[in-house]
Formats: sequence, structure tokens, C-alpha cells
Amino acid sequence: MHQSNTAAQKFTDPAGACVRLSISRPTLYRLIANDPSFPPKLKIGRVTRFEVAALDRWMLAQATAS
Repeated sequence: MHQSNTAAQKFTDPAGACVRLSISRPTLYRLIANDPSFPPKLKIGRVTRFEVAALDRWMLAQATAS
């Protein structure tokens, strides 16, 4: 049980990524398609996930770049 809880903290689904970044789903997919610095999505079978730490690093880089 502890392992799945740890995995849940390390990865998030697209909806969770949108909430974390305060963006809409279309904006998320636009970033994936057009921003090479945006963290890659991870496909695990049919499931898409994003690494939470990578999203946080990207968000911090965006804040310091502006």
C-alpha cells in the first residue's frame, strides 16, 4: 500500500497536471505540442502520467524567466 501512495505523489494524470499548473486541458496539450521545455508525458500502457517534480521545475523556470 505504501508503494502506490508514493507513486501517486510522484506522478499525476493530465487532470492533476492541469490543476497543479492552473491551466485548462487544451492549454496542457498545446504546451505538450509546442513547448520543447515542457516535461514529457509518460505513457504507461493506455495511461498518461506526468512526473510531479518535472512539472514543478518547469513551473519554477517559467516564473523566473518572466
